[in-house]
Amino acid sequence: MGMPSYFRPKAKLTSLSEITGGMSPDEVRAAISEGARFLAFEYVISAILISSRRYSKLIYLKPGGNPLSKALPYTALTALVGWWGVPHGIINTPSVIYRNLKGGKDFTSQILASLQQNSDSNKIVFRS
Repeated sequence: MGMPSYFRPKAKLTSLSEITGGMSPDEVRAAISEGARFLAFEYVISAILISSRRYSKLIYLKPGGNPLSKALPYTALTALVGWWGVPHGIINTPSVIYRNLKGGKDFTSQILASLQQNSDSNKIVFRS
């Protein structure tokens, strides 16, 4: 028997157009060629014996943008509440903080692959 529906988190579908503020696929390709990136940052939330390691929503970083400013909220959250789970909170927290400070996880190549398969940025969706 599965989990009751009221306990399941509701995943929101987000289109590429929403993430980029309405950019067309050609504008997205041009921005990527100029250095734009699509990033996600991890965070850890822990409480005694339970730890959860998750990704943020996909974040569009304009060419020349600083990923550390986008990583700060997730890194701070992890630093405050990530440690409190045994053993995974103690294990995951340092690696998540390190990865966030190095710029997060880059999903730009997956975005480019999606753009090659589908020319309409409203039809390219991501779970957030």
